Amino acid sequence: MKACQISPNLVHLKKTTRFVTKNGKTFENVVPVTIDSLEIGDWPLVQFFSQKYIGQLESIGDRFIANFLRQKLTTKSAINYTHFVYPDIPDVTDFNFDQIIGKIGLPDKGRRGVLKFKVDASKWK
Repeated sequence: MKACQISPNLVHLKKTTRFVTKNGKTFENVVPVTIDSLEIGDWPLVQFFSQKYIGQLESIGDRFIANFLRQKLTTKSAINYTHFVYPDIPDVTDFNFDQIIGKIGLPDKGRRGVLKFKVDASKWK
């Protein structure tokens, strides 16, 4: 029986950073979407006027409905992550597909209801 060997020519695939460019701004770690690619439970980045918000999709149709988060200011350095929480009064609202910038990956769950997304929200302004 031969020993299994790893070829020296093996190519390691590097995880690439995904991004979306919209209205002249680049949003890192945000994936482009189509209407068909969105599912309930996804986390779209949505633009309302000049502000951008992350929400969890609750309904998909002619208009989308999501429960939106608020950014939590932290005193500790959170490298490559931005912390978000649900507000005390739920912010559930509807919006059009045209307002969606892209989709963000699943958050890491922190303590006390904090959701940590691998995005830099300071660059969204």
